[in-house]
Amino acid sequence: MDGSPLGQLATLLRMLRVQRGLSVEGLRLRSGLGRTTVSQALNGTRVPSEATVVALARALKTDFGPLLALRRQACPKPVVGPQGADVARGGPSFEERYRRFVAEVHGRLTVVGLDLSRPDRSGWPLDAAYLSLELAHVPERLWAGGEGPEPAVMVRRAEQALAGRRRVLLKGLAGSGKTTLLQWLAVAAASGTL
Repeated sequence: MDGSPLGQLATLLRMLRVQRGLSVEGLRLRSGLGRTTVSQALNGTRVPSEATVVALARALKTDFGPLLALRRQACPKPVVGPQGADVARGGPSFEERYRRFVAEVHGRLTVVGLDLSRPDRSGWPLDAAYLSLELAHVPERLWAGGEGPEPAVMVRRAEQALAGRRRVLLKGLAGSGKTTLLQWLAVAAASGTL
């Protein structure tokens, strides 16, 4: 038995699979993962993603906490210096480079057809051009035709309404600002200004 965290994770996953009476194919079908992903996790040939570990734990009907702890121990840890610099590579960490990339690439609002004679004028910096959307929450009683005093309609900025939500369905008419809102949220999160 491999005593490394990755080996322990693979051994634990194999043990749980046998205890639950599942074949590798049964585990794959129950977890919704691909053959290669399941095989690599069970054999310990590669550190599985957190999502893979959670999917396998759910398929095996077990707590994913201990499995994730082993996964975290198995991940190689870069030597990180001040301000997110990856000392081993001599530069900024991947996360820092990615945040800068997102802010740079999506930090401009492009308006198609605004000035066809000067394509460089077809966009503005997003932080200067973005106007927050407002969401109006109408209590269900109003839609159901309920009686009594009319409750006030709550109006909030979109960013405030979305705060703390794990999942959101954003819908609206064409041109209502859905894509721009998501673009602004991505840039603000990447820049640390959200």
